[in-house]
Amino acid sequence: MDRETAPHGLAVPIGVISGTGVSGLTLGGGVGWLTRADGLTADNLLSADVVLADGSLVRAAPDADAELLWGLRGGGGNFGVVTAMELRTVPLPPHPFVGAFIYEQPRWAEALRAYAA
Repeated sequence: MDRETAPHGLAVPIGVISGTGVSGLTLGGGVGWLTRADGLTADNLLSADVVLADGSLVRAAPDADAELLWGLRGGGGNFGVVTAMELRTVPLPPHPFVGAFIYEQPRWAEALRAYAA
């Protein structure tokens, strides 16, 4: 997904492990590098095509089957089989800085003060 969106200066807030499938990540929440600024992957789910248990195909979107969309965005599971989804993109800075800072316990207080500042 990044390979297709980044050349356009866009990104979808997705996870930090590149081997995770986008569908499972989205329907499971989706915590990633952009979560603090742009929400979970599930928060950026705009619509989804879903096959229900009776075999019917529905489109879950804010203006059509909004409750199903709410459910897909974190209300649990077993709503149907998602066959397609539309995700919101967000602007990507030209040189994004992401990463994790890891501090040993003796430096936690110092790290928290620096983070607060």
